[in-house]
Amino acid sequence: MKGKHFVIEVQPFEAVVSIVINTTMKKAIKYAKKYNNSTLLYEKSDDNAGGLFCTSKENNYFIFLKYNSTVHDIVHECFHAVMKTATDRGNKFSHKGEEFYAYSLGQLTENVMDFFYGIEEVRKHNTR
Repeated sequence: MKGKHFVIEVQPFEAVVSIVINTTMKKAIKYAKKYNNSTLLYEKSDDNAGGLFCTSKENNYFIFLKYNSTVHDIVHECFHAVMKTATDRGNKFSHKGEEFYAYSLGQLTENVMDFFYGIEEVRKHNTR
């Protein structure tokens, strides 16, 4: 099964996150390395994991998912992406500004899920 990828901009940070989907984490990472010249910075991935968020030396952001990742996996990795893109831009989380983070998390999660559940391979392996 061939990997899939798409790019989403995280608002209001204007950060681009590449979403990469394949049958395993290893295949997703290999697929990303093939289409993107970034040097990925990540801890060794476990193929049992439902997702992985990482950055690159070139300051790119990646979310890796499998065709059978769950809603939990998607939200979990989107949370990492929102927090990292915000802190890289000098934002510090506080309860006064949490609405800002909640909006960004909702927007990113909705966009990822719309694409993710639009893939035929996902619908074969996973239901909401």
